[in-house]
Amino acid sequence: MDLAQFILKKMPTDLSEIEKARYLYIELARRVTFSTTFQNTDAKTFFKMYKATVDVRHLENFQVNCVMWAQLYSQLLNITGIKNSIINAGHQYVEFYIDDRKMIADATEGTYTDLSRIRNYDHTKYFGPSIFQRSDSKNNAIDFTQDWMKELHGIDKKIGYHCDKGKKLKDLKTLLVQIRESSLDLKEIFPYGKITKEEELCFKLEFLYETIGIMSDGYYESKDFVKYLQDMLLNEEEKKQIGSVELKRTNGDGKVDIIQCIYVQFLDDFKYYLLTPNLPIQQFNKSQIQSLAVKGYGIDKKKLPGVSFPRKFIAGKINKNLIYKLYRKLLFRNKQDKIDLYADQEKRHR
Repeated sequence: MDLAQFILKKMPTDLSEIEKARYLYIELARRVTFSTTFQNTDAKTFFKMYKATVDVRHLENFQVNCVMWAQLYSQLLNITGIKNSIINAGHQYVEFYIDDRKMIADATEGTYTDLSRIRNYDHTKYFGPSIFQRSDSKNNAIDFTQDWMKELHGIDKKIGYHCDKGKKLKDLKTLLVQIRESSLDLKEIFPYGKITKEEELCFKLEFLYETIGIMSDGYYESKDFVKYLQDMLLNEEEKKQIGSVELKRTNGDGKVDIIQCIYVQFLDDFKYYLLTPNLPIQQFNKSQIQSLAVKGYGIDKKKLPGVSFPRKFIAGKINKNLIYKLYRKLLFRNKQDKIDLYADQEKRHR
């Protein structure tokens, strides 16, 4: 696909250079997601992906790592005539120059990346003027002055990044903090009588998951967004009652699918919630989770408390289980992944 043409044909014609750079940053993040394969494969494939060359004019895989993202963004800047360079500091990002001011763009930095923030209409953290303006200084730190924040707000408003979804997220954040700080009567949201601390925790999580609704189409973009909001909602004691494990499988083409199982200590047992792209987070029981092993999913390092999961995930190893292969053959007729128990249950509820 010619991603450059797709993005550029929608770019307004009256933008300044900094507005163009910002527009490209936002639009690229809306088209790509962080690779689920990159850190969940064998060493040979990992290094091959780290040294990969991609072309924004002929892009086949829309899952990227920092190396691929930096190349794509740099190429978009080149097409629009903006001076830039890719900085390789182990992690790769882009420097570009607007009126001799050194700017940083780094959509794959951090645990809650700008890829995730943009897909969820949140404020970005790694686009702006560099703290270190000397040309020989290589650092991706952003200088968040009041003047820059005001300028950025104006740019985002002009290119249409400010929208109703962004306002709803801001309002949700305010509500979550109020709930955490007990400055809001929970009965306004949870119309229940006296409940235990465990019940209150699960009610909070289920309220959050229902409010978020359907996840985006990126696994890490979804997972990190949910974690960010959970940390905003829960106090330190409640956070200790929650954990998560990733269930992974390697497909025949080498790509990795991931489902996150969030578990919550509830009385003498656990409650389990599954997170996967393009679907809402839902509660599942132990036997339903165990059945994911038949569909090729395994656990790599951590155990899932309360569940004896029968399969281990081995990075880079394609599942050759006969039942799994037959299951895939039957349900992959349209090249759409319909084998997940999660997706099956979602269809039944429609």
